Formats: sequence, C-alpha cells, structure tokens
Amino acid sequence: MIRKFISLALFAQLVCLPIAAQTTLTYSSHGMQEDDIVNLTGISDATAGNAGAGQLWDYSGAQLNEKTFTISYQPSSSPDLAGSQSFACQQTDDVTVLMTRTPNAKLYTGMRTPQAEFSFNEPIKELVYPFAYGDKISGIMDGTYTTLATGQSEQIDGTYTVEADAWGTLVLPNGVTLPGVLRVKYTKKYTQLHYDALYNINVEHYLFYSAVSRYPVLQIKHAVSACDCGCHSDETTAFFNADVQAVASPPAAPARKLNSNLLTTAGFTYKLSPNPFESRLQLDYTLQASSKIKVELLSLSGSLLKTLLNTTTQEAGSYSIAENLQSLATGTYVLQIVVDGRIYSEKVIKE
Repeated sequence: MIRKFISLALFAQLVCLPIAAQTTLTYSSHGMQEDDIVNLTGISDATAGNAGAGQLWDYSGAQLNEKTFTISYQPSSSPDLAGSQSFACQQTDDVTVLMTRTPNAKLYTGMRTPQAEFSFNEPIKELVYPFAYGDKISGIMDGTYTTLATGQSEQIDGTYTVEADAWGTLVLPNGVTLPGVLRVKYTKKYTQLHYDALYNINVEHYLFYSAVSRYPVLQIKHAVSACDCGCHSDETTAFFNADVQAVASPPAAPARKLNSNLLTTAGFTYKLSPNPFESRLQLDYTLQASSKIKVELLSLSGSLLKTLLNTTTQEAGSYSIAENLQSLATGTYVLQIVVDGRIYSEKVIKE
C-alpha cells in the first residue's frame, strides 16, 4: 500500500534572518521585511562542509540543476503579538511558512499546504537577536499535523537546536566570493504520527548568512525519515541566491523591489583589471553621489591584509586606484569595497 504523506522534512523552511571577522545577525540587518522577494536556484551534490572559525566553503564548481523556487514575504492575517509582525512566507509550490518577527527573535509558528496544516503549541525560536558565532538555542518542538481533507489531527513531538557553528569565506556557484559569512545549523528531531504509522524525522539545515543580503545566500538541507511500516527516505537539497551577483554588478535602475534584500547602492559601479594579476591591480569606480568609501584587501579567511583607500567623504565622479602588490604571495584574495556601509566583494587572483 502506498501512503500519501506530507512531512515537515519535505519542505524547505526559508528562514528569514553587521560585519567584522564574521557576520552578526540583528533585527535591523537580517529581520524579515514586507514585500521582499528572494529567488533561489538549485545545486546538486552539495555538502555543508566543516564547522569552526575561518572556513573556506567553495561551491564554484557546483552543478546547477533545474530546481528553483521563490519566497515572497507578505503580511499574514494572523493576529500579531505586541511589538511583533506576522508573515505568510509564500513559496512557489503552494507552501506557506508562517513566521513572526519581533525585535528580539524570529519565530516559526506553522505551515500550510493544499493538503495539510502544521501548527506548534509554542512557536519555534529560529533566531534570537543578536546572533553570532558560538551562539546556540534549543527547545521543544511539539504540535499537530492536520489533514485538510478529513480534518484528522495527529501529534508532532520532538526537539530542535539552532547554532551558529561556523564562519568563513563562501564562494557561490556563480563565482561571487563573500568573506565573513556566518553559518547557522538547524537540527530538528521529531516523531510524527500519521494514521497508523509513526515517522521518525531528522533534519539538518545549514544556512549561510552574509552582511550583503538580508536572507541566506546559500542553504543546504539533509532530511532523513523512517517509519515503523518500513518506508525510508534520505534527501539532500541545496539552493543559492544567484541575485547576490548584483552586489558586484548592480543594475543601473532596478525595475522593482525584487532585490530589496540585497544591500546594494545603485549609484556605484566598478571594474577590476587585470584579474588575475601579476603585480599591479587597478580599481576603476564611479560614484553618482558624495559617499564614504573604503577599499580593503582581505585573505580568504577575512583577515585584513592592506587598506587601499579609506575616505570620510568622496565627491561624485570617476576615480582609479592602482596598487602595486608585487610582494603579495601568489594565491586567491578578496577585495572588499564598502560604500556608505554597503559591502561589495570580489575575488582576485595573484599569479
């Protein structure tokens, strides 16, 4: 007999989550925003990599697949608690994740599909603000799963942990290099009764956060489920935000708020040449308004190697910086440009 079963493990929860050596998640920098839209592109055979400080996660060789989905952050009809705002995070496959944003935390309250509804007796704390490397929270994950066709409700029982277990430099499949990325690991272990079968579900969900995007730039989820009737599934899915490439090459005039989750400055453009370089690296850039700008050369672990420019105010216009880096060891580095607090990162190679 084939069972039709919808599990929490089968749906990607897009968690809606300043910069030093590693990113810290705060209410102002990574809290959900009304009308934001995030497009995600699937990649195959992705592994989460190591935990710890100063990691390098290089997915530049990852293969894209045909999977895509979009999440739209819209106000929910659910009543808001004092000082909070509820969101119905709509996903393309008719999945709506119900979230609540408060100044102190991001809460996961339930989920709806055309076939079923999930609700929790107490909201799951997906984040507390601020959240930085080494921080960890845990709690109880209990609630109900209701089949809409029959109205039958069954129990969900388990636990969850949320831990910022790593930070480092992330290279996305499109080649964009982001230093100071914070990785948050979600672990959910629970049982779910469905009719006469008991399912045991374990989910590990890795979310990579950068200072340049309000939402995760990469996520990898590994879900394993088994039931006492003998069925078993083991699935890994991975998605990244290809729109992050707009940080390096921002559009001149965005047509809509599609990329509002990216902290870009429309009045700034730049070009690096040559790259790879042997001794001399040149940065040409244009400011359309007076701005504060800083240009730094970083190692892949995010350590500062050299400051190329640091101005309080620079008037609108076109500029060039030519830096002799002949004494620099051969290898890969990150050129980081900060314009009025907005961060642009580019991988550069010294030959």
